[in-house]
Amino acid sequence: MKIIAMVFLFGLSVMTQSSFADAQRFTIVGRGLIFSLAEPAGWKMDTESGKRDGVSVVYYQPSQSWDSAPVVMYANTAVKACQPSLSLEDFIKHEVQEFINKNPNLKVSDSETFDADGRKFVIKQFTGDRYGNHEAVAYMEERDVYVSVTLSANTLQ
Repeated sequence: MKIIAMVFLFGLSVMTQSSFADAQRFTIVGRGLIFSLAEPAGWKMDTESGKRDGVSVVYYQPSQSWDSAPVVMYANTAVKACQPSLSLEDFIKHEVQEFINKNPNLKVSDSETFDADGRKFVIKQFTGDRYGNHEAVAYMEERDVYVSVTLSANTLQ
């Protein structure tokens, strides 16, 4: 999982840079937000398969599918208008508590926090959810929205 998390961290730092100008992008437009995420090199972007799970865009290896890929990535956003004074740290604490409420055996650990392209990313690792996944979630804060990008694997390999 550490290797996956390192690749994930590298991918996030690369995705924030202009080198993805030619990459296929998915843009989420909503009340008070516009968020764009580039397709990582060597991954497939899918805007249909994750809808039933409440996810607008998912990524996985081209030879796989959303349902069968051993490693997937997806992004979520939360508009800050409901709680505009909530800090990123408080938002993360709330999210973590929600995950624990749904998965009492969940183990949560802090990973790296880093800055890339002027943005602060806070990484949390989750293991022991009810589906057996191992996840690294990068959280970041924009002016009007919180963004989380999740890399999820069904094994530690």
